[in-house]
Order: sequence, then structure tokens, then C-alpha cells
Amino acid sequence: MATTRKKGARKKKAGSVKATRKRSRAQAKRGRGQPRVDFNLEDLRKLSQVGCTNATMASILGTSKATLQRRIADTPDVAKAIEDGRASMERNLRTAQLRSAIGGNATMMIWLGKQLLGQRDVRAVELTGTGGGPMEFQADLKPVLEEKLKRFIRSRSNGAG
Repeated sequence: MATTRKKGARKKKAGSVKATRKRSRAQAKRGRGQPRVDFNLEDLRKLSQVGCTNATMASILGTSKATLQRRIADTPDVAKAIEDGRASMERNLRTAQLRSAIGGNATMMIWLGKQLLGQRDVRAVELTGTGGGPMEFQADLKPVLEEKLKRFIRSRSNGAG
């Protein structure tokens, strides 16, 4: 049995990740506005799992970033799908990094030690005076303090008088 399509209508592709649009009742009555975009939660989860930004996901799904962000704010299921995908990506990345470090990658060992264990590079710097002895510092702060005190007294007397 053959199906008929309107002239110029596109055939849906199998497995397409495009968001499907349908008109809300209010829009259908008024006949205005864009149809509501319904997102496939599994598509959102998979896209966020591979590190796609909201802008990239919106582009792939054929909608605007603003529409996707509104739907994230308005629909807990959409926000949860994206959050779950990103959590899965972070878990997979951390596992790969740990495997790399455990496998002997010294750079990864150092980086993870700094990030996760609070380790840091410390470099000791030693200054010596003449003949290898301690350095001596002298500062005569009396003129500086006297000048600051004079300015302070002047500012107080100008404001009061």
C-alpha cells in the first residue's frame, strides 16, 4: 500500500536526530507561531555524553540555542537527560585519565596528583649576603610615616574648618 505525501514534502529519514515539531493547541487555534519542539531525550543524552555544548546540540537538532535553553529550564526531563549525559562523559574521561596514569603516563600522574591530591611543585630559593652570610635589610620608615601623618592632620583640619 503506497503512502501519499503533499507535493514538496520531505520524507523522514530513519534514525534522524532532528527535533520533531508539533503545534500546541493554542498555536493551532491561532494559527501563529512556531510549532513546539519536542526533543528526543536519548538524543540529548548521547549528544551531551560526547561533550556537545548547548549551541552544538541545538544546531544538530535543528533548533535555536535559546529554544533548547528554554526547554532545559521548563522541562525537568530535558535538563536531567543532558545532566546525565555530561556526568557520564566526565566519568568516562576520569576513568580514561586514571587508566593512563596507572599505565605509566608520568604527565598524567603529575596532573592528576595536582588536581585530585592537592600536590604542587615547590622550589626553594635561598638568598645570601656577602661572604655567604645572611642578607641584611634596613629601612628607615620614620620620614615616610611623618609625611603620612602630616597629610592626615591636614586633611582633618581642612574638613573641619
